Amino acid sequence: RVTSVREMTTGEEGDIVGYFIAPGAWINTYEEHGNLFLAEIDRRIFQLNPQNDQIALRIALYLTEYWRQQAKTGTYDEPMVMEDLLAASMVTVDRTNLTTRFVPRVEAALRRLRTQGIIEDAHPLALVDRKQAQWGREWLATCWSITPPQELIGRLPAKSPRVLKPPSSRERTPGGER
Repeated sequence: RVTSVREMTTGEEGDIVGYFIAPGAWINTYEEHGNLFLAEIDRRIFQLNPQNDQIALRIALYLTEYWRQQAKTGTYDEPMVMEDLLAASMVTVDRTNLTTRFVPRVEAALRRLRTQGIIEDAHPLALVDRKQAQWGREWLATCWSITPPQELIGRLPAKSPRVLKPPSSRERTPGGER
């Protein structure tokens, strides 16, 4: 059901300024059968700036859906190849400026998501030697562990939930943060 909201003006219909949208009765049937196809999106994601935090926002929206899928098995700590994560998040890889600008922006976006509490941790499972000439391709092929916050895991219905262990002191995120 959709209802338009109009600006009130004297004597005539005003301009549409918004809409109220409500699902029909189908939502009750949908929920009664245990369907988990609607993902809850944390309000912290919407506090990201769409212009300045574009990469972080896209990754966060993808991870919301990814973790909803993972809730079926409780495997929230499955490693992801960075290039696959970026493709699934609709982030175009800037191969021209891969190591000079793009990689630092992606790593800053992951730190931002961690600072906002949207993710628990993000770290590569293997370190890339950044002294090599073509280290950008290796960085894109690296597997990463990106885990949701424990509070999110508690809200997602899972058949066999697993508690994530904290990273060891040897595992660090880019930039040396834990």
